[in-house]
Amino acid sequence: MNKRGHVLLISSNKVWRKHIGNLLKKEVSELVEAGSIEEAVEAPSRIHIDIILLDLASRDEPAAQRCRSLKNNAAFRDVPVVAFVSEHQLAALDVSADVEDIIIQRDSADEALFRIKRVLWKKIYS
Repeated sequence: MNKRGHVLLISSNKVWRKHIGNLLKKEVSELVEAGSIEEAVEAPSRIHIDIILLDLASRDEPAAQRCRSLKNNAAFRDVPVVAFVSEHQLAALDVSADVEDIIIQRDSADEALFRIKRVLWKKIYS
């Protein structure tokens, strides 16, 4: 992938955010981190966001509700969301959550990185 995108990583879990951030630093041109959706709303004013990585596993709030509150922001309306979920959340995941892809947090880092790069590639080159 020649072009490297701008990624917004949203998670209340600082340790997990740092881990994913370290994996992505070589793959993206800019990584913006936010501890909450409310904090993330400020990000589009600084840079254009190509993809949002949303940690749903750290909170018990319904995924569809969190995604809707994110997509209600005009700057995020057309930005693909890749959601990280825990295995037990998978059965309850609502298809109306408006996510491009999901990654179960137990998956390998290589798989997660590949799936993120795939969504980024589709966003940048299509």
